[in-house]
Amino acid sequence: KLALDSHKLTQAVNKGFDVRDQDEAYWVDHKVCSHATGKYMNFDGFYIEHESLIQSKYQQVSFYEYPELHDKCLELETTVQICANYRPYYHEPFVHFPATLLPSLPRRVVFVGGGDAMLLQEILKYPSIEKVIGLELDQVVVRNSFKHFNTQPHFDDPRVEWWFGDATKTLNVLPKEYFGSFDLVLIDLSETVMSFTVTKSLNVIQALALLAKPDGIVVKNEHYFSEFSKIFDHTIELAHRTNPVICDQHFAMGSNRVDFMKPQFDRVEGIETLLYKPLQNRT
Repeated sequence: KLALDSHKLTQAVNKGFDVRDQDEAYWVDHKVCSHATGKYMNFDGFYIEHESLIQSKYQQVSFYEYPELHDKCLELETTVQICANYRPYYHEPFVHFPATLLPSLPRRVVFVGGGDAMLLQEILKYPSIEKVIGLELDQVVVRNSFKHFNTQPHFDDPRVEWWFGDATKTLNVLPKEYFGSFDLVLIDLSETVMSFTVTKSLNVIQALALLAKPDGIVVKNEHYFSEFSKIFDHTIELAHRTNPVICDQHFAMGSNRVDFMKPQFDRVEGIETLLYKPLQNRT
């Protein structure tokens, strides 16, 4: 069980969270998972500012706020992507558990999706990082996540490189030397995007897998054990069942050389995290 007080975690996650004055708003209902019942319940109390409902070139981007809980959520079209209070349950294991399985500390990481820049925040906690590539469809998501979540996109960091637009097209124009050069490939994409193809012979997962080093790891949110097993020599799927918003979260990991049964938890020692810690380090 988590060794953290939920109220303290909320305050820690939202440290520096800026709740802006609301002039006009209307009430909406969201659905989140209830651990008590195992069923969905209304996300009562959240509302949206009119100025926080944005129609970009690609999609409708919305930010819903619940000032009493010091929380705010990002929605793309009609799907909630992330909430401020929920982010360590999702982004910390997404980055830090795969890092414990690498043969050395991560130096080069690519993430796909993740326009809220929360994955980027976790990646840059490693002093070993030399290059981070972000493939994100919509620059509007990145800039407005900075406004609403205070998540830095680190545009001024020479180690960070953003490629905006359709990832299936971006993958065709990335420098050749990028392929086979990344320690971690983190895929945070919707099911719709995963059905797209990059070339006549490669789907999105197959193309992204080519970015990983032979001893690198590819990570995808949700159930992808079957698909990964067709691509990688070694595949594992993790289930996190302590998430406060959606209850269960699954991560599939694939590699051609990494032994997933031998994590080195000392890799995350000294990395500042709110939630994810090896059991022996919990207080």
